[in-house]
Parts: sequence; C-alpha cells; structure tokens
Amino acid sequence: MQTNHKKILLHRLGCILLMGCFLLKGSLAYSNWAGRPDHIFQQRTLSGKVTDDQGQPLAGVSILIKGNSSGVSTGQDGSFEIAVPSKNVTLTFSFVGYATQELAVGNQSVVNIRMTAENKALNEVIVTGYSSQSRRDIVGAVSSVQGKDLVSVAATSFAQQLQGRAPGVQVGNDNSPGGGVAVRIRGIGSITGGNDPLYIIDGVPTQGGLNQLNPNDIENIQILKDASTASIYGARANNGVVIVTTKKGKSGETKISLDAYTGIQNAASKAPGFLTAQQYGDIYWTASRNAGLVDPVTGNPVSSIFGNGPTAVVPDYMIPVGAKEGDPNTDISHYSKDPLDPEYGISKFQITKVNKQGTDWYNALLKSSPVTNINMSVTGGNDKGRYALSAGYFDQEGILKFTNFKRYSIRMNTEFNVKKAIRIGENFQFSYTDGVNTVLRNADGPMTKIYQIPAFQPVFDIAGNYSGTRDKQVGGENPYAFLERNKDNHNTATRAFGNIYMEVDFLKNLTGKTSVGLDYLSSNLSNFRSFPYENYLAQPQAATLNVTNSNTLGLTWTNTLNYTKNITDDHKITVLVGTEAVKLKGTNFGTTKQGFAFEDIDYRYLDAANTVTNSNGTASASSLFSLFGKADYSYKDRYILSATIRRDASSRFAEAYRWGTFPAFGAAWRISDENFMKGARFINELKLRAGWGKTGNQEIDPYNPYGTYGTSVGTSSYDINGSSNSVVAGFD
Repeated sequence: MQTNHKKILLHRLGCILLMGCFLLKGSLAYSNWAGRPDHIFQQRTLSGKVTDDQGQPLAGVSILIKGNSSGVSTGQDGSFEIAVPSKNVTLTFSFVGYATQELAVGNQSVVNIRMTAENKALNEVIVTGYSSQSRRDIVGAVSSVQGKDLVSVAATSFAQQLQGRAPGVQVGNDNSPGGGVAVRIRGIGSITGGNDPLYIIDGVPTQGGLNQLNPNDIENIQILKDASTASIYGARANNGVVIVTTKKGKSGETKISLDAYTGIQNAASKAPGFLTAQQYGDIYWTASRNAGLVDPVTGNPVSSIFGNGPTAVVPDYMIPVGAKEGDPNTDISHYSKDPLDPEYGISKFQITKVNKQGTDWYNALLKSSPVTNINMSVTGGNDKGRYALSAGYFDQEGILKFTNFKRYSIRMNTEFNVKKAIRIGENFQFSYTDGVNTVLRNADGPMTKIYQIPAFQPVFDIAGNYSGTRDKQVGGENPYAFLERNKDNHNTATRAFGNIYMEVDFLKNLTGKTSVGLDYLSSNLSNFRSFPYENYLAQPQAATLNVTNSNTLGLTWTNTLNYTKNITDDHKITVLVGTEAVKLKGTNFGTTKQGFAFEDIDYRYLDAANTVTNSNGTASASSLFSLFGKADYSYKDRYILSATIRRDASSRFAEAYRWGTFPAFGAAWRISDENFMKGARFINELKLRAGWGKTGNQEIDPYNPYGTYGTSVGTSSYDINGSSNSVVAGFD
C-alpha cells in the first residue's frame, strides 16, 4: 500500500510539472507575440469634429474605442484624431451634460457627430401623491428640490432650507435656533384657519415639529402648488402639499459615508445706529414742546433726568435720578438692588451711570454663533433586500446670546423581497431635541425691547448687576437680563416618525400597497421666571416655574391599487384608487407654582415650590376618512389628460357637513414634440398645460362643531338707555 501511494504521488507531480511547462511555453509564446511591432495590426487614422445641437464645437469630449481603453479628447475647435484598427470598430462619445452616443465606424476616414443635450430633469421620476410619475407627464404645477441642494445651507429644518429654491414658495422663521418656520405656497389660503402646507414624509402626513427631522436624510422634495395636483389630498391641501422622500438603500456594495462640517454664523443685517444721551434728550425736549408738556411758568419741558431748562441737560447718573459726579448718594456704600430694603430710594439706590455715548444694544445681545453638523450613513443591499441606516448630530448656537439648539437623530429605511412579487419595508426616524430659544418676533421679545429701552441706559449698573428702569420717565426692560435669565429654560422633545408597508404585484401591471404610519411627539418645556429687580415700579413677587408637557399621536392607514398599462406604443393609461384613515390625538398639561426657598437651578422643580398658582390640562382628538382615485392618459407621449377625485369625511365638521368632494382635471400638450417644432433645436421642452381643481382646509378647532352660544348679564349689554356698558333690569 505504501508503494502504491508513492506511485500515485509521483504520477501527480509529473502531471503538475508537465502542466507547468505547457503554461510556461504558452506564456513565452504570448510574450513574444505581444512584443512584435504594431504594424502587424493594420491601423488607420480617423478624424472628425464634435458639435452641439446648435452646431457649436464641443471641447473636451471623451472619445473611446468600445471594448478598449484607448481614446482621445476633442480640442478647442471640437476636432479630434484617433488611431483605429482597420477592421470595423465602434466609438463612444461622452461629455458632461450630453447624452452618451455610440457610432459604428466602417471604412470612413472622417466622422462628424452632433451631440444632444441631456435633460435629466425631464426624465426624473417624482412622487405626486400616492404614486410616482415622470416629470414629462406632469400636468400641474410641481417644483422639485434635491436633497443635495438642501444640505448646502446650514439650517435646523428642511423647511428653512427651501427658502429661494422653489418659485411661489415663501419661507419665514423667527431666527432663533430650533425656532418656528412659516412656509407659504402661493400666498395664504385662509384668514381664520391654518395656512401651513401639508407635509407628507415617506407617505406619512405631518404638520409640525419639522426641526426634529434630519434634513441630511432627505433624497428629494416635491411641492404640489396648484389644485390640479394637490386635490388628491382633499381637505388638507388648500395650502399646498410638500412631499418628502428620504434616502433609500440600493443594491450593490455597502457604502459608508461621513459628512461633517462646522462653521460660524453671523447676523446678516447691519445694526442700526443708536442715539447718544444728548441726542435722546434733545428729541425728548422737542417732543415735549410739540405735545405742550411744558412748565406753564418757564415754558420749558420738565424731566427728572434732563432737568427743566431751555435745553436738555444730560446728568452723570440715571439712578439716583439726575445725579452728578460727586453726589454722595453715588458712592458704592449707598448701593442696593433690593426693593424691600427700607432705605431703598431714600439712602439706598441701584446706582446706574448714564452711558453718554449710547449703548449699542445690538452688539450687547448678538454674537457669532458656531454650528456643527455630523452625519454618518451606511447603505447597501442585494436582490433580496436593501437598507439605509443613518445617525446625525446637529448643534447650533443662536446669534442671540444664551440661545441654542441640539438634535440627535437615527434613521432606518429598509426593504426586503419576501417573494418575487411581494416586498415589505419600513421607514423610521427617532430623534431627541433640546433647545433654549426665545421668539424674536414676539412683541415681548428681546429684539423688541431694544427699541423700548433708552439708548443711554447701560447694560449693567456700577456693581455689575443688570441696570434698571426705576425712573417713571424711562420705560422698557433690560433685554440682556431677559435673555440671561432665560438660558436655563429648556424645551426638549422626543419624536418617533415613520411607517411600515407591504407591496404586492398581483398582476404584471397591477400593484397593491398598504402602509401604516406613526407620528408621535412628546415635548416638555420648563420656564422659570425670577423677579426682575431692576424694573421700574415692579412689585416684589415670588419666582415662578411653569412646566408644560404635551403629547401628540398620529396614526395613518393607507391602501392603494395602481394599474399601469401601455396599450400600444402610442397609448398609455395609469389608474390609482385608494383609501386612507387618519387618527390624531393630543394631550397637554401645564402647572405653575411659586414660593421657592432658593432660586438656584438645582431647586427649579415643582416640588421645591409651595404654592400652585395655575394648573390646566386639555385633550383633543380628530379623525379623517378618505376615498380617492386618479386616472392619467397619454397619447404618443404628447397629449396628456389627468383626472382626480377625493371624498373626505372629517370629524372637525358637523355631521351634516362632514363629507366633502374634491375633483380636479388637467390637460397638457407637449408642443416641443410636434413635427413643426423639430427645427427649433434651442427648445428642449415646451408644454402647454391647463388645470382646474378644488381643495379644502380642515385646519380648525377639532371641536368646532360643538361650540355653543351663551349669555352673561355682566358682559352682554344692549344700548337702551344710551349706555353700551350697562344692563337694563328685566333684560337677561
């Protein structure tokens, strides 16, 4: 047995050596053949010129021999020369922005080619409400914005990033980090109802909390601006519809991406100039004279700060009122900011100097604000499933001091092929936000206070505390103090948003889809207000803490059937039918307490206070049920008709008015495809379209149909005796 094993081993070694010799011989033969002169292959030179649709030369066009890496580029005049084998070859012409073309070259020696501009936007497939369409087939007003264009702007929400990127869309915000955003599509749609558009994110409707969604997860946005396209959403479409599609995984190798940036933001507008103390006094004097507010004896205005002379005299101190340098009451030993001090206003004062040059309140409140955005994503898939996972961190400090916003987010989008005709998937995002902000446009906001407070008032008094307005002729509240006291009042929110779905191809052209969507938001606001000791005539009062908690839950169940059929090469029809049910629930609870033993941040909890001053809670619920359908017809990809109808039943209306019907029609004629337009090469797309439709607005109080009328003797008066503020006995 041992001998046989040796024979077998020797036999195998012999075979291996023989094969090695054969391969070596073949390799040498190939090497010798490859090293022979090129004239073994007969070649020839091919020349030509590449131009665009208008006959203008194209420089830099890449020309390759198909199946070979050999190639050249065109010169400035569009001309080229390339060596090709004598046998028939195919040349590939490619250039950015133009359709790639292939040309089979026979015995030609000169080849001239005209390249056609590639308009990818026209071939783009966009989501237009429960289905997708080619942009070429759209008959209504739809604007598209790509996600890559949005993220070039550092902003908290994608709604802010839409500014200036779509015609007919106006975006306003309160300029605070994480603050509110107002989007208006073609103006306002209601005087008393809501004017915000309907947002559809991966098929799930939402109308708020946009700053909790990560803009970096967005693939594209479609904005439905007219009734012919938006009516598919019926009673919610009066203010337009914004459809957001997030990034999905694609079959192929796993890709890991990291996108991070940090930068500095500054206020864009130039700060206005502020008056000096003397300018303020002169204007005050002029205003007093014009209003007749003068001393009847001297004829001069009278001011506790500027005196009573013929002109305003600026003192050295605001407090004590009108004091000059050297006044013993301005010594630090007479300083007190406690209005409960029995000597306050007599021998104790919150001593404050006049800023004779004027205080630049803009520079006092504004600053350069850093912003950081970090996003990481993992995408990939195969023929059985696809996935897109991402995590994001966003940190923005406000240009207004003591304001900031942070967001942490995770997104998971997956889809799996259960069988050849069945797909299941989900799109979910979880986020947590934490912000300190104040409404800048509010009448009581810090930017308004800048114009209410006199320019000669400094930010701080001589002891480094907030300067006050204790003189009755000086109004306003110190805006710096307002902001600094607000810096620990956080607004936090936790959100879960997304859907799970299943698609089934019942037939070759018939696809059904069912989707269940979730939108859950829980937010908490803690608002602590200490007593502003520096304000004029402010009565001492205990610090207050208001804590508000709100929870909203939205559930959406959508079912659709989509049928697409190319009857012939010239006729194409698409039919969509579906149902949708939406349920919204919300609760809100708030409590205000006072009586804190300490105002330190570690004691700012409801349990640390002893008196409840206010407590309230509310709840709301509403529902919407819908039936809808849509049909599109195209003839020769040139003449397009579209019809839509939706029936909505909303609980926000009385039973007799609960149902509404929202039809729409549209037509389009692609003139650029007509034979008589073939010579107009300067026109890529020319389409005439017309549409008509109806939309509704259900953004009213959920309990609007249950409102009642009431009477009150004390407030319901009738002018019988010539008085509009009294009630005549016997009339109730």
